[in-house]
Amino acid sequence: MSPNSTNTESNSRSEQPLMAPGGSAPGKLRIKWLLWSLLGVVVLVFASAIAWRWLSPRNGQTALAVIGVAPHYRLVNQNGKPVSSRDFSGKIQIVTALFPYCRELCPLVAANLAEFRDNVVQASDLKGHVVFVFFNLAPADADPAEMRTFLKQYGWNSEDPELQFLTGSPEEIRRVVQGGYHIAYYRTPGEADVTDARFQINNPLADRVKPGFDIVHADTIEIVDGQGRIRKVFSEGARLDDNRLQSTIEPLLAIR
Repeated sequence: MSPNSTNTESNSRSEQPLMAPGGSAPGKLRIKWLLWSLLGVVVLVFASAIAWRWLSPRNGQTALAVIGVAPHYRLVNQNGKPVSSRDFSGKIQIVTALFPYCRELCPLVAANLAEFRDNVVQASDLKGHVVFVFFNLAPADADPAEMRTFLKQYGWNSEDPELQFLTGSPEEIRRVVQGGYHIAYYRTPGEADVTDARFQINNPLADRVKPGFDIVHADTIEIVDGQGRIRKVFSEGARLDDNRLQSTIEPLLAIR
């Protein structure tokens, strides 16, 4: 055999692809690798979808910042039963402060929240996860019986376990409401000026008691998550619509 023919044979062998034992094994391994890769992608996408569903804010809402920590307390509710702030662990709290003899914004706030409970909370995923916590701004004057009367006037059942209208000593209420939730209020002599009929709300309790004083305060509503953290403050609670309140609360359902 000539040197040239030897070189030609050597070159032709070098150009042939190398084969592993079994011939087609590399192809099978490649297919298996592709299948496992595809399965991994499917699992990753599925896990991401679940994480997004449960951990991300709902309804396109941005995550709510933690504004502060709600105060701790032991007070008495509208039925004379002791209530602790720890009783609300794991619950979303809708918090506001009410003056039972009010003829202006308090009746509107109370009535609007009663409708929100009936029309939204009871008919959605919020049911069983929300508690309404009100504070009595006239603790030295309005007793639990009058607090129950006020609630009934504006659509509430005083036996509702998801409602807590709380009272205590004037000092303790001020510590919680003004010091803890930063809702300022003060007492003035004489009843509120209700000569402007646009702001006059019928309050039979006030008509009967004739308190002779007024409590000036904002109609603030605050949202507290299941870990006792203040997450949202609405400065005009009487104008707060159901959709806005619901979309604020729903992302907090994942927080326990």
